[in-house]
Amino acid sequence: SINEISNAVHQYGMTALAVEFTAMLSTTAQSITVVLRLLEIAKQLLCPPSDVRCSNSSSNTVERGDVLWNSLVQLLVKRMIDASKHVPPTDSEYVKACNFAITECDIATQSTLVTCLEGQLKLASLNNILLQITDTPQSKHLVDSLKQACISQCLSSKPQSSVDWLGVLRWVIPGGHAELMAAIVPKLIQLSASPELFRLLFVDSLVCAELQRLASPISQHLRSIVKARIAAITANGISPPVFSWCMPDQTFHIPEVAAFLHGPQQEMTYHGVNDLKHARNWANKHFLYNGTGAYVTATPGGRGQSAYVTLTKNKSHHTRKVQMCVANLEELRKLRTILESSLSVVDNDSLCPVASSNFTSSTAARNSFTVPGIRKHEDDLEATKEVTKKTKVIDLTNDDEE
Repeated sequence: SINEISNAVHQYGMTALAVEFTAMLSTTAQSITVVLRLLEIAKQLLCPPSDVRCSNSSSNTVERGDVLWNSLVQLLVKRMIDASKHVPPTDSEYVKACNFAITECDIATQSTLVTCLEGQLKLASLNNILLQITDTPQSKHLVDSLKQACISQCLSSKPQSSVDWLGVLRWVIPGGHAELMAAIVPKLIQLSASPELFRLLFVDSLVCAELQRLASPISQHLRSIVKARIAAITANGISPPVFSWCMPDQTFHIPEVAAFLHGPQQEMTYHGVNDLKHARNWANKHFLYNGTGAYVTATPGGRGQSAYVTLTKNKSHHTRKVQMCVANLEELRKLRTILESSLSVVDNDSLCPVASSNFTSSTAARNSFTVPGIRKHEDDLEATKEVTKKTKVIDLTNDDEE
């Protein structure tokens, strides 16, 4: 069909036929792969080896005056804009479209494609596409635009997953994009209270290797994030928690039950049910199938209008706090090791906000470097682990509350 249309356009000047043909394709060519295949065929017909193409050296674009070719390029753009209405493209198809735009389209068309990607894709897909496109002088405009799109999503109010943040660093670090790293550091510092994010970042081989490149600007930005994470952990306290039945972090829509969860009582009886069936449904709904049920057992009782639900706290909430304390102490040990490895090039006063007053530049001080709240509690770590073991044993004993 492309061959026939091409002959009609070039031999008989039927340029309108090319537009009509492309309009027909817009309803039949449902995927980006099909449109790219049509463009490949059209290129072979319209640009034989002897054909000389006009290249604009200043913008690295290829100009084509052929009506059929231009119509097919516009169809590709339209298919990407309307991607949600047709067959959803895969990341691989988007990569092919971007590579085509780099070699065959002008800057304006490339910018339009990037705008489509930014509006339709999540950060994970943008990262994946970016990692598959070779960064060359010819691809600079499109690649730089994609990078800015990724950074814009990072800085938006929409939360990003830990894996997506790591995906951004996996192209920021190898590319040496210190200016982009500087742009996202404030956002990462805001997220310093997120253990999932930072425990993922600081075990990644690429991030750890960059931290050892002490003179690298990106490494300095990463160390500032390490300091923020240390400050976030120590601000919440890292001493082993004292046992209490109080659960201030739990919420409940009934004030009476909420007061019980926040208070020191281990057991209460709730009478706000109509009969035993209602009591069972209420207990299942609010405790059996709810996160609070991990810490409270709801037992229906009574009959008729005398039905009730007995709420009994267990020690799982305290056990969870102990486990979090152990995890925080372990993380602080690792973070301290990261900072100690960079002492030789990091300014003493900026090493760690919570440690600068206790730090000197002498070799002896470096050998005994301490971030307050870490070594001070190292002995507590073993004690905390022992508490965890004891707690597990106590949970098996119904009449022992200590």
